[in-house]
Amino acid sequence: MANTKTFYSNISLAKNELLDARIENKSTEDRQAMSLGMPHIGLAVWDTDLNSLFIWGGQTWDRSGASYDEINAWNTAYDDSVVDFIINQGEDTTFTIQRRNSASISKTYKSSHTHNQNTPSDTWVITHSLNKNPSVTVVDSSGNQVEGAVTINSLNQITITFCGAFSGKAYLN
Repeated sequence: MANTKTFYSNISLAKNELLDARIENKSTEDRQAMSLGMPHIGLAVWDTDLNSLFIWGGQTWDRSGASYDEINAWNTAYDDSVVDFIINQGEDTTFTIQRRNSASISKTYKSSHTHNQNTPSDTWVITHSLNKNPSVTVVDSSGNQVEGAVTINSLNQITITFCGAFSGKAYLN
């Protein structure tokens, strides 16, 4: 066989995508000689004699309708697949996907907000720009956790009402 490669790798599934996997090339004779059982259900092999994809069904090989070009496209997708996923968290969180043969993809979004209430008040109106209903933790200027009634005004604003005026911080995420 010319230019064949064998890859053994665990399969990762994310969002219905097959990642980090290659289809193994086998002759019809070699494919039929494989000793397989129930644990091997779903094993895919490219039959080089028949130019067709076969899937082990538990007792027999099932011929798939995948073409040679489709298999090559899958192998190309493997070459461009994800090799690392990095998350840098803070008030702005950045996700970076590093790919094998393509440029990295990065996306930054506002993931948390810290509100500084410098003037004592019993009502804090906080515009946070998180575009969601956040969880809220409030501490007074001494660092003690304080409870208040949180009202969601919109996806980007909340109001917290307390029984007494004080200054401190609200942490939203």
